[in-house]
Amino acid sequence: MENERSRQQWLSILAFAVLVALVIWLSVFSRPSKKLRIVACDVGQGDALIIIHQSTQIVVDGGPGDKILSCLERYLPFWDRQIEMVVLTHPQADHLNGLVDVYDRYTVDNFVTTPVANSTSGFRLLKEAVENNGSQVILAEDGKKINMGLIYLDILNPISAVYDQNYIDDTSVLGAMTTSEDLNNFSIVFNLHYYNFDALFTGDLGPEKIHQMIARDGIKDVEYLKIPHHGSRNGLTQELLDASTPEIAVMSLAADNRYGHPHQEIIEMLQKSGIDYYRTDESGDVIVESDGNMFWIVK
Repeated sequence: MENERSRQQWLSILAFAVLVALVIWLSVFSRPSKKLRIVACDVGQGDALIIIHQSTQIVVDGGPGDKILSCLERYLPFWDRQIEMVVLTHPQADHLNGLVDVYDRYTVDNFVTTPVANSTSGFRLLKEAVENNGSQVILAEDGKKINMGLIYLDILNPISAVYDQNYIDDTSVLGAMTTSEDLNNFSIVFNLHYYNFDALFTGDLGPEKIHQMIARDGIKDVEYLKIPHHGSRNGLTQELLDASTPEIAVMSLAADNRYGHPHQEIIEMLQKSGIDYYRTDESGDVIVESDGNMFWIVK
């Protein structure tokens, strides 16, 4: 009996010690980093990026399926089920479908979008998820600034005037307009500012709209460029590279995709400009970190 009591006491002490060690481990190794981190997730043929600064997380697009969830699990604390902001650059399946899965697992505070809709089941499911979640819907338009602690988003596209031209209006902000124009032209483009580090996110914006954006707003120098449209020739232009002068560029795409992305002329354009570029089909997740002055590739 005495031996049994001693054994129980020993097990209790051991369990308490393990619990204390676990708490210490979590507090030390899961503490939010003070550095900015940008993750281009390997989600196949689509876009999904995560911006992390301390306890703030921003998801930019969700890719074509649920692979975004495993990417979030790799870089967010396991207990964190709240995302401060989701940005849907434009409502096409390779950017929006994964966001339905994000809403199934996480609470989302803010949802940044345009009012342009499409008729797919994926978009309808996402619209329902946003409404049921109670996210604050923020309409993106040129000139708007969105502050998130020490980082802020400077919206460059679309311009507010496009909302007044040839669209069918509704009472709802999300999915209020339909158009026969290419949805890529409505891509949300924004500069992410963090002290002296700048990153340009471009959605799938095409060459004509890129030219108009540069002529309208000018594009400041950036360190990081998310290459538009997965490396398609109907995306990146030399004009954009000359205007933004990025040091690194990242493109998200699937290996051996049926579109032939990235197109060879895009690769040659980057090489000629001396820009280091990274591809999710070759590198998997592409991680960039910055302390606000310097930046580096983690993977």
